[in-house]
Amino acid sequence: KEVTSVNPLQIVAMFAAIVWVIGIVVMLGFLFYSWVRLKNQVRTAVPKEVAGVKIYQSENIATPFLFGLIKPRIYIPFSVAEQDLTYVVLHEQAHDRRRDYLIKPIAYLLLTVYWFNPLLWVAYVLLCRDIELACDELVIRECEKQQNDNDEQKEDEIKSDEVAILFNYDIDKE
Repeated sequence: KEVTSVNPLQIVAMFAAIVWVIGIVVMLGFLFYSWVRLKNQVRTAVPKEVAGVKIYQSENIATPFLFGLIKPRIYIPFSVAEQDLTYVVLHEQAHDRRRDYLIKPIAYLLLTVYWFNPLLWVAYVLLCRDIELACDELVIRECEKQQNDNDEQKEDEIKSDEVAILFNYDIDKE
């Protein structure tokens, strides 16, 4: 009888491949579970319009977010104060304009395939943080621009009033 031996490296490679596939299945399972759970949480969300934008409010969520891949919707908890609602909507609209609802799932799928690489975990966490900061910055810039436009308009109105007052004063002088 001929006995064939198996190279120990083949055993290690097979074991590593099995662990890698199990990791992918776990990551995809977590994605599916999270998606279904979130879908159930927002099922009872109530539509509302804020500054011309349709949003959905729910008592079942803790933080605002954009949800959906094809037609993403803005979901906001009822706990968000009315005076903050406009800024929160602007922030979520920034996510929509930047297409973050597509970028983040693609990044998660990359993380799913390369789950064993700690650098990819760090990169994913930093990506998520940078996405939020970029949207915050967009909202701040937009608000500052509106404030500057309002200030310029007020300044023009004040100058017009000053010119009118000075013109009237000059007419009265003659």
